[in-house]
Amino acid sequence: MKRACGLHPVEAVPAPLPAARRPGALDGHPEWEQSLGEIDEHWNPAWPADWQRHYAAVRELLRDEDQTVSCRG
Repeated sequence: MKRACGLHPVEAVPAPLPAARRPGALDGHPEWEQSLGEIDEHWNPAWPADWQRHYAAVRELLRDEDQTVSCRG
């Protein structure tokens, strides 16, 4: 992650990050969306949260099994 100079800090977003990911949550606040995008371009992935949780769980299980396994997104 990087911190972009001159942009609002993430703390300036009034809602928790999961709430900011909801459709329309940042409507009317393009500077917040820009700030989040500059800090981490993957802050709001297109795939559903359930898929992300399953992917992370499988990645950890595979990591425990064999260090040579690579899970690429």
